[in-house]
Amino acid sequence: MPDAIITSTASTFGTISGTFAADQSTITGTVTGTVTGTLSGSVGVPGPQGPTGATGATGATGATGATGAGVAVGGTTGQVLQKLSGVNYDTGWLTLPADYITSVTAPLAVTAGNLAVDLSAYLTSATAASTYQTLAGMSSYLTTSAAASTYAVIAAGQPVAGSTGQVLTKQSGTNYDSIWVTPVVGDRYLTSSTTSNTVGNGNKTFTIGTGLSYTPTQNITISYDASNHMHGEVLTYNSGTGVLTVDVNHHTGSGTYASWVVNVGGVTPATSVAWGDITGTLSTQTDLQAALDLKSNLASPTFSGTPTLPTCTIATTQSPGNNTTALATTAFVTAAVPAFATVAQVVAATSTSTSLAPGNQGFLLTNPRLYPLAFINATSLSGSGAATSSEPQTFSRQVYLATLAVGRASFRFGAIGTANAGFGTSTAKADQVDFSKKVWISGYAMMGFGGATSYLGDANTICRISLGGYSTNTTGNMTLKGIGLKKVGGVASFVTLTVHNGTTLTDVASTVAIADGAGIHWQIYSDGTGNVTLYINGTQAATTTAGPTTATASGSACYREQVEAVATPGVRQVMNCNGGWFYTE
Repeated sequence: MPDAIITSTASTFGTISGTFAADQSTITGTVTGTVTGTLSGSVGVPGPQGPTGATGATGATGATGATGAGVAVGGTTGQVLQKLSGVNYDTGWLTLPADYITSVTAPLAVTAGNLAVDLSAYLTSATAASTYQTLAGMSSYLTTSAAASTYAVIAAGQPVAGSTGQVLTKQSGTNYDSIWVTPVVGDRYLTSSTTSNTVGNGNKTFTIGTGLSYTPTQNITISYDASNHMHGEVLTYNSGTGVLTVDVNHHTGSGTYASWVVNVGGVTPATSVAWGDITGTLSTQTDLQAALDLKSNLASPTFSGTPTLPTCTIATTQSPGNNTTALATTAFVTAAVPAFATVAQVVAATSTSTSLAPGNQGFLLTNPRLYPLAFINATSLSGSGAATSSEPQTFSRQVYLATLAVGRASFRFGAIGTANAGFGTSTAKADQVDFSKKVWISGYAMMGFGGATSYLGDANTICRISLGGYSTNTTGNMTLKGIGLKKVGGVASFVTLTVHNGTTLTDVASTVAIADGAGIHWQIYSDGTGNVTLYINGTQAATTTAGPTTATASGSACYREQVEAVATPGVRQVMNCNGGWFYTE
C-alpha cells in the first residue's frame, strides 16, 4: 500500500508525523511539541475502502497548447487552396491555369454544383436520319465549284414597274443593275468612260457608250470634276464598240483618272484659241490698229494727260534712300524728302514729317527750352570733397576728393530741395522737371587720371551726373524721379545708365570703360513714356523702359555733377566736366 502520513492530536503527544511502509510492520516518526520521544508499534490491517468523496473543485486552466495546423499562409488574390499530398493539412495556394473553366454558356449550365447539358435544341439520331440526307448519300449532288464550272448562272429578271414605251438602261457596270427609263428622242451624247487617262492636251482614246451620235469634228467635253476637265474635237467614234478618239486642245487641272463624264461640247474656251499669223497690212486691221494707237512705245514713251502709277508697286513702297533706277511717285518723293517746316512748326519743335529750312535755324538755336550747362558754378562740398573752376577758358568744372577720406563734391544747376529755385525746366512750375515730355541732357566728362598722386578712384569712389533724383545734397543712388549716369572708380568699371521712376531705381550697365585721363561725349534722351537711352561717343550704350513719365516733386529740378566716397578710399577720385546742354519739349 502507499506510504501515508499519521498525525496525532497535539493534546496527547504533540504532533506526530511520519511514514509507514507497505509491509505494514512499523511506524516511524518524530514527535514534536511538549512530548519528546520515539513512537513505534505495529499497524493493523487496513479496513475496507470508504465511499468515494465528493468531486473536488476544478483546477486552474492549463497552459495553451501548440498551434494546430490551419490554412497555409501567403497566397494572392484569386488563388485557391489545394492538397499537396495525402498528409493531413498538407496544402498550398494554387493559381488556376488560363484554361480553367470559370463559367459556362448554353447548352451547358451549372445547377447546385452539377454540370448539365441542354440538348433540346439538337437533333436526335432518329430525327436526323428521317429528316436529312447522309454525307454518303450526298455523293450524287453537285458541289458549288462543280456547279459554277458546269452550268450557267440564271440571269436576273427584268426590274419591276416601268411604263409603256420605256427602255431598259444600265445604271452602272454591275451585272443586272438596270432600270426602266423614258428614252430621249433625238441624238444621244451623254455617256461615261472608265478609261484611264491623264488630263492634258493631245490625242487621247476613250471607250464610251455604244450607239451614240458622235461624228468627227464635233466639240466634246470630258470631265472628271469641276477642277479637272478636257475639251477638244472628235476624231473618230465606233458606235458598235464605243471607242472614241479625241484631239484635246484645252484642259483645266491635272492628274490621271478613270472615271469620266463625256458629253457634246459647246464653244471651246477662249484660253485654248491660238492666234495665227496676221497677213496683209496692219492698218487694214482697224480694230487692232485702234487698240495699238492707245499704247506708248517702250523706248522714250510720250505720255499725255496725267500719268499715274498703280498702287502697291515699288514706286510707292520702296524705302527712303533707295538709290536705283526705279520710278517713284510724288507720294513717295514727299515721304522720302519731306517738305520744309513752317515757322510755327519750327518754334513748336514737334513735327516729325518736315525738315528744317536753313533760314529758320535761328528759331531752333534760340529755342528758350534749350539751356547751356557750360557756365554753372554753384558747388556743394562735404568731407574730403573739393571743387575748382580755375580754367574758365575751357568752361571746365572739376570736382575731386582732396584726401583719402569720406566726402563729396558737386557742381549743380538749380537749388536742390528749394521751392521755386529751378532753372525753367517746366512751364508748369520752374522747380520741376516734367518727364512726361521729351528731355535731352548732354556733356563731356573725364572721370579720373593717374600721376604721382592718382585720382583714378577705386571701389569706394563713384562719379555721378544726374537730372532730378534728389531732394537734398547727399550721396548714394537717386531716390526720386530722375535720369543720369554713374561710374565706379578705376579704369576697369563701366559707365552705367541710372533712372528712377518715383518707385523703382533701375541701373543698366554699358560696356564702355574710360581709360586713364580719357573722356566721353555723352547724351541721355527720355522720350516721355519711360524709355530712356544713353549714348556715348555717338553710339547707343544702354537703354531702359523703366524711366520716369511724370513731373518731379517741387524743388527737385536740379542738374548735378558729383564725385563721392561713402567709405574711406584707397585712391582719390576726380571728374572734369565741360560744356553740356539741357533741352525739353
